[in-house]
This record gives sequence, structure tokens and C-alpha cells, in this order.
Amino acid sequence: MLADYLGCTTSELLGESPAPAGDSAPASDQQLKAAFWGGDKDLSQEDLDAMWADVKNFAAFVAEKKKREKQQDG
Repeated sequence: MLADYLGCTTSELLGESPAPAGDSAPASDQQLKAAFWGGDKDLSQEDLDAMWADVKNFAAFVAEKKKREKQQDG
């Protein structure tokens, strides 16, 4: 759903393949939140902030994992 919303492939979204040249700017936090949760309906700001922190932490974890895999392969 995120890839469709952002107009990219899942491989591009996961950083497995580069985005085509000339792509638009990265999505804003608000756009990503809307894609993840369909907007902020029925969620408090505290809930949104907590979930967004989890998303950022997971993204950092995945990036670090990929970095270690590349170092091991290289």
C-alpha cells in the first residue's frame, strides 16, 4: 500500500533498487503517516507520535541490518 501511495515499487521502498532518475522529492512525514494509518482518524496525537517513533526505529534497524550484510558480503 505504501509503494502504491508513494508511486514507487516495493523494491525501491525497501532500498533494494534505486529509484529512477528524476523522481520527485521524498514523501513528507505527514504523507507517510497517512499511508501507514489512513490518516489520523480516531488516533490521539500521543498515539500517532508513539507509532511514528516505532516506524523510525524499525527503519533504522533495517538500514543497519542491510549495512552489516553488505559489509559481510564485501
